[in-house]
Amino acid sequence: MPKSSLTSTPLNSFMCLTGTLSLAYFIHNCVVTIMQGNRHQENNVRDLTISYFLVAATYIPIGVLFYTTFPLPKFCVVDNFLDNFPPHDVVLAVVRGFLFFQILTVYPLLSFFIRNQLFTYFLGAGHEFRLWRVVLLNVVLVTMSVLVAILFPSIGFIIRWVGAIAGLAYIFILPCLTYMVALYTKNRLSTPQIILHSTIIIIGIGNFVSQFFTE
Repeated sequence: MPKSSLTSTPLNSFMCLTGTLSLAYFIHNCVVTIMQGNRHQENNVRDLTISYFLVAATYIPIGVLFYTTFPLPKFCVVDNFLDNFPPHDVVLAVVRGFLFFQILTVYPLLSFFIRNQLFTYFLGAGHEFRLWRVVLLNVVLVTMSVLVAILFPSIGFIIRWVGAIAGLAYIFILPCLTYMVALYTKNRLSTPQIILHSTIIIIGIGNFVSQFFTE
């Protein structure tokens, strides 16, 4: 294997990071949809704070410890965390069991978010519940997920590209354009605001374009 394929420059890693972080920020869109169904809306701030703390307390220590103690050069770390360990390790089998449990709990939330967004967009906010629609959508989602896992299991590539594309629309372009249009209709749009928000849009475009030059 060529040496160039085993090396990673700081700029290359940074561009991968920006694409991934865009997807992480895009998840806020899911959070809003999920919290709308909370039975006790007055506890949203408390529940969301606890959720973020638990996620940070589980993911950050594991990521930091793994990266700092990884015995091989850092460019040998693969995007699928479990693939960094021997396939027949007993501990790895236990971890896969916990991961399966995580998927069982997270997938219904993501499925609810996708279903809510799609049905609201195409059928309207007051659409009538139809079981066959839910079943059909779930079959499509599961089929697509399984096919991607089998045919293209490059999770890092998928995350950074989805993050760059979704982030370009939902983080950089739509909020800035919506805000500027709102100011324009009120005759309050100034040149500094145009420059500021246009710069944010350009940063988003740069983040998207940079993914083409990331290996």
